Amino acid sequence: MELQIVFGVLMASIVATLTVPSTAEEVSDCRVELGMRSGAIHDQQISASSFYGPGWEARHARVDGRYAWRPAQRHRHEWLAVDLGRTVNITGVMTQGHLSYESPRRPYYLKRFELDFKTQYDEEWTSYKIDGKDITFDGNNDTGTVVTNILPEPVLATALRFHPAGWHSNGFALRVEILGCSLSVPSSEPPSPIATTTVPPFPAKTTHAAGRAEGTTVHDSSAWTMGFQGERE
Repeated sequence: MELQIVFGVLMASIVATLTVPSTAEEVSDCRVELGMRSGAIHDQQISASSFYGPGWEARHARVDGRYAWRPAQRHRHEWLAVDLGRTVNITGVMTQGHLSYESPRRPYYLKRFELDFKTQYDEEWTSYKIDGKDITFDGNNDTGTVVTNILPEPVLATALRFHPAGWHSNGFALRVEILGCSLSVPSSEPPSPIATTTVPPFPAKTTHAAGRAEGTTVHDSSAWTMGFQGERE
């Protein structure tokens, strides 16, 4: 009994040290870009199921970058993963498409996507869910606009993975940023494996920039004419 009490007090102490946003002001402060745009997240921290060819590697999947990631196939099983290198509180993501490099310049972008996350305690990925249901996020309607999706419930994670769920008829390319903030925990104590926390409601999606490309969403698994399988975990 005494051991159980001591363990309970210890766990409560660890949980109390985590800085997890709970008010609208704290949530707003926890929407910092974590380093895809700036380069603070290094190339080797970005991986993918495959890539279409030179110039389309996973390391190019950075918001507002000159290039982008484009997979070898138009398929729901493709993915882009970002290893954050530490436990952070993830509160949102930003996505952007890209034009083809050759002429004529064709649009490629995701219209819908899903997320997986991983913690320092997990070997397997966990689908992002709310009330036990997988969440599909609205993506882009053109190649240049940066679309921001705020997570309904933030998640503590060390890595995040994007899965396509719907795309332009030409296919999709992806540039991303991850929003959140670091945790304040003692260096000698690991954070408690808390997955999510409820936050006050706020708009789930915003966009900026201008322009719109015509297209339709398709769900097919047909391969493009060339492709490189690589950058797997």
